[in-house]
Amino acid sequence: MFPVIDVRAIDSAKARGERYGSRARERIVHSVQTYARLFADCGVDWTEAGRRAMQYRDAIHATDPYLLEELEGIAQGAKLVFSDILALNCRTEILPSSFLAQLSDDAAAARLHNQALGLFDWGECTAMAVSARASADGHTWLAQNWDWIGRQRDALVVLHTRDAKGRAIASLTEAGMLAKIGVNDQGMAVGLNILRSVTDGSKPGVPVHVLLRHALSFDSLKALRKRLVQLAEGPGFGAASNIPAADASGDIGSFEISPAAFSEYAAGEEVLVHTNHFLCAPLLSQQAVMASSLSTEARL
Repeated sequence: MFPVIDVRAIDSAKARGERYGSRARERIVHSVQTYARLFADCGVDWTEAGRRAMQYRDAIHATDPYLLEELEGIAQGAKLVFSDILALNCRTEILPSSFLAQLSDDAAAARLHNQALGLFDWGECTAMAVSARASADGHTWLAQNWDWIGRQRDALVVLHTRDAKGRAIASLTEAGMLAKIGVNDQGMAVGLNILRSVTDGSKPGVPVHVLLRHALSFDSLKALRKRLVQLAEGPGFGAASNIPAADASGDIGSFEISPAAFSEYAAGEEVLVHTNHFLCAPLLSQQAVMASSLSTEARL
């Protein structure tokens, strides 16, 4: 079982972050070590990762200033610098669009840099959504697997927190991140498929994992759809991903985002399935090269 961290009783966002950071410190350090190695494989050392992450600060503040306070609290509670925590929450944006396809020529140098900092070495997801009208038992279903770095299993936590309006939120996430797969007390739920676009990291838009937490501050897909349009027209999105979602009314959705565009996949369908390739016409030209694996679109 994964550790459960409950900060719902704490009033301020920063204090909630501090408690989370303190209780999950060991696992947060584990996350830092994992991503330091992954970034290094892409030719990005940890110092550079932190520098890149700081570019997303304004977009996070524009999305929800309380989330920025919570991130600052996590860093203080975990006794890490703010850029460390920001780099974890911006991991999708920092990773080059080619990271699933090849090892960078700069990987060896980046690993050596990380070792000097004391950071030593150490496929993806399929999601489905079924509306209440289409399911055999009359319930709405949102499910996914999480095929990522096996080492990060030891960094997972179940986080119970709340938003500025008091909504209770539960999320299974990598320690140090605001959220990943989650649900709120109004029955709004989200998942995640990583996608890769040729424009990833091209502008400091809303980071994917910040967006996942922000999405759990809404009561319905109708409200989330409206907010995604606002964000697309405002700060935009920092990297590509698909966000499968469902709400208590039985509504389901699948939202593809990238720095270049935003689109909902198969709106109005009662059953949705998504892996790690763009399916929406406005985004097909954004697809970055991905390595072959047993779960690639071609094999499916």
